[in-house]
Amino acid sequence: EWGNKWMFHYRWRRPIDQHIVAFRLAAEMLGNNSDEDTLVSMSDMIRARMSGRGFAVGSNDITAPMIEQSFIDGISQLETHLQARKYLLGSKPCFGDFGLAAQIYQALIDPSAGALLRNQAPRVVEWCVSLLHPSPPVPGEGKWESWEELAPTLEPFLKDQVGGAFLLWMEANSEAITTNKKECSVTLAYGEWKNKVGGPQKYQHKSLKVLRGKYERAAAENAKLVDIMTRTGCHKVLGNTASKL
Repeated sequence: EWGNKWMFHYRWRRPIDQHIVAFRLAAEMLGNNSDEDTLVSMSDMIRARMSGRGFAVGSNDITAPMIEQSFIDGISQLETHLQARKYLLGSKPCFGDFGLAAQIYQALIDPSAGALLRNQAPRVVEWCVSLLHPSPPVPGEGKWESWEELAPTLEPFLKDQVGGAFLLWMEANSEAITTNKKECSVTLAYGEWKNKVGGPQKYQHKSLKVLRGKYERAAAENAKLVDIMTRTGCHKVLGNTASKL
């Protein structure tokens, strides 16, 4: 979901991305059965509608620099992490690979974010493209690495992008929704975040409840997981099961 903020922000923030993406989406929807006037008209309609919907991911003049710095930092951290392995947790993909890679791939095919990825994170590009059509698993092949192997390069990503940004925002978003506030305000690792609260954010309020429930069940049987989540700043949000949010 934080990756979706990255992608959606870059896709609809700048005119060059708005124009190119809107034209591409119109062409995909119309196929080969349209004339140029229809294609241009639909492209303009898509651009007009979507370029004003940054609020759906909390993108605005205040949060824009934070989202972009988080993206740059995040892909740099992933680039370092993926230098020594094929996937996030080892030599076979996990749910996290498919969820995050899909958002980053969508960023890759757009002008601004795509240029950053190609210039700064070629291994991340290779990783997200490979997950479009992954090879079928072979029994007995592939393994998860131990946390000791993963920690040096995965822990910084979890600490900065998950514990220090996304989960803090999720908790503040839930608080704003349950108290009927019109604005979500929270201090993240990247600064003072503020965004208007509306319908799009209600889904992530529900998601936090689900995540807390899953974490509570997993943490009850795994003290090492709690230690990892505590060090990365994730536990203080996910472990707050007493919250009414």
